[in-house]
Amino acid sequence: MKNIRLDSADRIGQHAQNVYQQVVVTRQMPMNNASGITEAERATIARWFLAGAKVD
Repeated sequence: MKNIRLDSADRIGQHAQNVYQQVVVTRQMPMNNASGITEAERATIARWFLAGAKVD
């Protein structure tokens, strides 16, 4: 919807800030929680981002 693709490590790294914002801060992603993401998974994404969002 926001023209953000997460199909490669490079793209994930490029959009790490947006992923963090949408998944952890605003909780708008995934839309309507279609994938059933858990609080533990959100916390994992938060830790990944705060640790520098390494993709390799």
